[in-house]
Amino acid sequence: MININFFEKKQVNILPYIVAGVFFILFLAMGIYFFFTHSYYSESIQDDKEWVQANASDVALSRRTEQIDERTMQAGEVQETLLTSQYPMSYVAKDLTALIQKEEERVQTYQLSETDQVVLVLEKTNVEEASSIIDRFNQVEYIDNVQLLRLENQQNDNNQYLFEVTLDINRERLHEVTKK
Repeated sequence: MININFFEKKQVNILPYIVAGVFFILFLAMGIYFFFTHSYYSESIQDDKEWVQANASDVALSRRTEQIDERTMQAGEVQETLLTSQYPMSYVAKDLTALIQKEEERVQTYQLSETDQVVLVLEKTNVEEASSIIDRFNQVEYIDNVQLLRLENQQNDNNQYLFEVTLDINRERLHEVTKK
């Protein structure tokens, strides 16, 4: 027996259809996911906007309070920084001139440089008085070094001279002394 089949049945490969179906289902699932998440977040944003509009005065007050709090903290930090870096000039001037007898007659110039040096020019001073003034300057806690820069004969009659003295000031010790 011979079996002749004029119409050959070809088997259909269904694997591409399965892959395409799975791809389509996953693509559809992603689309549905993105649609619902977009809807959720849009509704959430809209609800937040409505809440902010309903409570605008409270939100404005809260923001203003926050700004004031931030500026208060900044002002406190700036004030603390200024106090720590402040140079106590009035204290130095009063303290140093208190060591000089008759300072209103003797102190010709008083200069403070950026390098923490004080230059004093004393006039109408004899050698013994200048020596005792320099000794008193050496006993001050915040003065590191005292240098006699020049000595000029001012008046021949009374042995009075013009003295220029440089004082090196230690800023850390000065702050410690002024805090006491």
